[in-house]
Amino acid sequence: MSHLDFRLQLVEELAKIYGESKHFSQNTTSSDRLTGRHFPSRIQPTQKKKAPTKICIVCSQKFNEKGQRVRKESRYQCAQCNVTLCVTPCFEKYHAVENF
Repeated sequence: MSHLDFRLQLVEELAKIYGESKHFSQNTTSSDRLTGRHFPSRIQPTQKKKAPTKICIVCSQKFNEKGQRVRKESRYQCAQCNVTLCVTPCFEKYHAVENF
């Protein structure tokens, strides 16, 4: 087996295992995301961090002028969808655009 064939087979196997979208929780479908009642909530503090932050799912899909992914952190999430989002404008964009 060539190195290229090995890599392609590896990618296919990993896609089978981990290929599901991480944008949605298992309880939320795309139609629920667009029509349900969603409210921002603060990410809960932990023993290590009093004000934890995570990477915004919408901002991380953007690229800067150098072609690198934007890394913007937020202290808020959608409790229903279980995804981290900036309050404005990402929260509204995520829940309004069908093909996000």
